Amino acid sequence: MLLEVKRKGAPVKRHQRTTLHLLDKLIRAGIEAREVFDVGGIEIRPQYYGLHLVTFQNTTFEDGKVYFDRQPVTEEELARILSFK
Repeated sequence: MLLEVKRKGAPVKRHQRTTLHLLDKLIRAGIEAREVFDVGGIEIRPQYYGLHLVTFQNTTFEDGKVYFDRQPVTEEELARILSFK
């Protein structure tokens, strides 16, 4: 999973968005082209969970709302998502 985290409601800047979308497309294309990768003699079958945005209204859950992909999320929900549950 690629994760961009913004605090104080900051938007993703254009150059960041461009870079993140390029990385997302390259990762997806790489996995589609080849399901198994040899990394130092170990076979890896990557599972990619995509590109996501976490935005804090201020700086923490205690001082403002938090959003995952622009949808409100609780601390427990975000912990579950980031734990791949």
